[in-house]
Amino acid sequence: MSSKSLFNTTLIKKDLKILSPILYINIIYLIFSYPFRYTQAIIQLKNTAFNFYSFENLKSSEIFIVGSFFSALIAFLCAIVLFANEKNKKTIEILSVAPFSRKQIYINKIITGLLVSIVPMIIIYMITYFIISTEPLLSSVLELQYFRFYMYVCVLISLVVFSYFIMVSMLFGSVISTFICGSIFAFLPLGFFLLLDGLVNIPEKLIDFSAKFTPMMAQAFSIIYRNTNIWSLLIYSIIFLLAGYFLFEMYKMEKNSEFLTFKWTEPVFKIGVFLCSAVLGANIMKVMLYDISRFETMNEILGFIVGGVLGYFIPKAIISRNKVA
Repeated sequence: MSSKSLFNTTLIKKDLKILSPILYINIIYLIFSYPFRYTQAIIQLKNTAFNFYSFENLKSSEIFIVGSFFSALIAFLCAIVLFANEKNKKTIEILSVAPFSRKQIYINKIITGLLVSIVPMIIIYMITYFIISTEPLLSSVLELQYFRFYMYVCVLISLVVFSYFIMVSMLFGSVISTFICGSIFAFLPLGFFLLLDGLVNIPEKLIDFSAKFTPMMAQAFSIIYRNTNIWSLLIYSIIFLLAGYFLFEMYKMEKNSEFLTFKWTEPVFKIGVFLCSAVLGANIMKVMLYDISRFETMNEILGFIVGGVLGYFIPKAIISRNKVA
């Protein structure tokens, strides 16, 4: 019998031990990138020979983009290690037969992932914000309102990446397949329409509409455009976490070693790969054969056939390779 409590220190300690290298790397990076950097700026302020140009660099968008990318990478690693890697090694099967419910396992892994990826970020951002706000000249240069916005965005982007790859981990049975397919899915449906736009003219409104439902674009817009509704990222996170939980409850543990965890995802995966491969092949052949043959339509048809053939046989071979009888 499993304990009814959703919070289990044994599960959290186990996962924290696994994620400890990622935690240390995250903390060290955050400390040197934020509190240390801005403390050094304050020390320079005390020096009458300080260079004001260096303070302008502190609010460069490149710093924020690199910071958000690193935080998203940490969140991705946490999700992959906690779920995809445990499924790949089948260690998650041991947990499922131990006195823990699937709900306990899932929730405590979520808590551990947040403790490693999100919580250190929030704490160090708050420390940094305090450092900046207590120095009038530094706060006027950096614009506290912009820094607050950046903090919100980075935290929410990390949360989206973490929850998204948790959901994707439930669909695939290995780390590699989760990484590759999850990265591709993150650019859909916009990516497919952009590929298609290379062959036929897709209405701009349709492309813009598809961008709103593309996880990666929602994050990109939030960091590039300051007037974006960043709370949409929180909605994405909740949806992904709920979807991940229901998928975790549904899938059979003996399917862990298979490429796809669910039978019903096979036709979806095959059709998706076929269409994307065929359209990509048509675009490639259109460019490659342009100097050889001016018949663009024939080039596109040839590329569509070649890409379609590859897109038909490759997913079948991948799925059947690790099929459990």
